[in-house]
Amino acid sequence: MAGMELLSQLKAALETYQRLLDDFAAHRIDFDSFRRQAFRAGLVMCDGSALLLDLPSGTWYRYDGIRLYPQGRAVPEG
Repeated sequence: MAGMELLSQLKAALETYQRLLDDFAAHRIDFDSFRRQAFRAGLVMCDGSALLLDLPSGTWYRYDGIRLYPQGRAVPEG
């Protein structure tokens, strides 16, 4: 997968997360709906691995079927 395509998918996932957070905060969706949709939004497939966003820590992880590898923060602290 080309780097720009992956970057586009990661950006879309973050935008979806933000929309879901806004919807949850405004009580347009309940927690269970938020959780299901957030999992789907934060799951990006790439070259036989899955990229997963851990929302509480803001960290992307790569899962290769055996273990999780931290890939960096989605949003820098500060």
